[in-house]
Amino acid sequence: MWAIRRPEPQRKSRSRMAGSVGGYSNQAIEALTEVLARFARPKHPEKSLAELRRLLESVQHSSPRTPRTPRARAVNAEQKLGTEQVAALLARYSEGVSCQVVGQEFGISGAAVMRLVRKYERPLHLKGMSVEVLTQAAELYESGLSLQRVADRVGIPKWTLQREFKKAGVVTRAPKSSPGPTELLSKHCARRR
Repeated sequence: MWAIRRPEPQRKSRSRMAGSVGGYSNQAIEALTEVLARFARPKHPEKSLAELRRLLESVQHSSPRTPRTPRARAVNAEQKLGTEQVAALLARYSEGVSCQVVGQEFGISGAAVMRLVRKYERPLHLKGMSVEVLTQAAELYESGLSLQRVADRVGIPKWTLQREFKKAGVVTRAPKSSPGPTELLSKHCARRR
């Protein structure tokens, strides 16, 4: 185990004790150096402490920090737009335009549009497929098309269509299994005859 010798406390002049280094009081600096002396395990703790003191003194003589400028206060979307534009925004959302697009048109975020829609208790857009598209997809599927072909015709991913069918209670067919090796062999042999 390393034996660490604590340096003898040195008396300081009153002018040194009354001041502070870098915004820290001398008492805080003394506590910090004591902690460092206990837990730092250099070969020469006296040199490390002397270096720390020198560094702290250089901080005292450096220029003071410039205070941060306060941030501009965030403006509420409703305050930014005004009542006429909020009414126009809500009308545009009611037409079926997404929050993202409405927000871009009015210069605010999509989340701000959603907050205004909720504040004024407007009906929210339903996520997922519209009833017309779902009905069309179900009719195509019942006519015998596969899920993939229906999804391609409707213009949505297959997994989205499958999820929406499940939500709506549309029963899907089991996927056609690929022929086994015996069926392939019998088909191949039938062709050769």
